[in-house]
Amino acid sequence: MYRIALINMPFAALNFPSLALTQLEQVVEKEHTGRVRADVHYLHHEFGQFIGIDDYQRIANSGEHFVSGLGDWLFRQVAFPDAKDNTDDYLLRYYPRTDAASVRFKRRIREVHAQLEGFLERLIDEHDLDGCQLIGLTSMFSPGWYAGIRAPGAPGRGSAGVSTRSM
Repeated sequence: MYRIALINMPFAALNFPSLALTQLEQVVEKEHTGRVRADVHYLHHEFGQFIGIDDYQRIANSGEHFVSGLGDWLFRQVAFPDAKDNTDDYLLRYYPRTDAASVRFKRRIREVHAQLEGFLERLIDEHDLDGCQLIGLTSMFSPGWYAGIRAPGAPGRGSAGVSTRSM
């Protein structure tokens, strides 16, 4: 059976389901009964637990973090492992404040950044994403997150790719 994973990505709202993914799941299964299985995965919930609900909400609901590209930057090193680590430069440019709350937030962002690849590997394994022929991703707020979950047929985890397999 052809398997499709439909993934709701960070930084979508934690308290609302994705109506678009739910509708798409139903249409795919109706149109391809017995040949295709589509499953919706709310991986943004697991990401929220990983970084902490308060920090997730702060990032998801703040224009400051949207404008700074924090959601995309977090996944930069996983998407482009050969790129020079620019953590210090990025945080200095977009988060220059030194008050206690800002220092704590930057420390937490550094921790998340350092642990992200392992977290994504765990999600791939737990949700059997490597076993899917197609992965569909939402792009709400931070489309760069997709890079940590490779597309089937791509040259390895952490590499963006496109599956060209037919159903």
